[in-house]
Amino acid sequence: MSKSVKTDIRQYLTEVLREAAHLEPEAEMRYLEENLPSGCRPLAPSDSSYDCEMHAIGTNAILSDVVPLLPETDKPEPGDVVIYRRKGIPKHAARYIGDGKVAQKCGNLALIETPVELRTAGEGDSYTFHKITDYDRAYLKKAFGQSDIHAAVLSLW
Repeated sequence: MSKSVKTDIRQYLTEVLREAAHLEPEAEMRYLEENLPSGCRPLAPSDSSYDCEMHAIGTNAILSDVVPLLPETDKPEPGDVVIYRRKGIPKHAARYIGDGKVAQKCGNLALIETPVELRTAGEGDSYTFHKITDYDRAYLKKAFGQSDIHAAVLSLW
């Protein structure tokens, strides 16, 4: 797939998410089911109480502070963190769910399942997988903080 095609799909994905965010939750989920690109599906409606870092890592820390603490792996397992970089700088995080898919959240927009290589527009040109354990999450929560609201979302994984 050429870079321009990837960019077009990423821009389309971002536009669909932004358009859906203005709808009531049930309507938003229906709209996403009907309009997300092939290989993507909605997991949860828009929610401003957490973002990609809170979803994937469990803390609202700055990614560049957290990523060095997480060991990189070339054998990802469900629950591992995917870090997307732009020019080497961490810009986005997602949770690996297996079979080449991630659960990712862009800001306060919907939580969606996508192929690992598909991320929203502007969110990176490369990605790496990182191990994260319950111990890591507890440490990061203590060091960087975690909202109580997001604890329920983390328990899903």
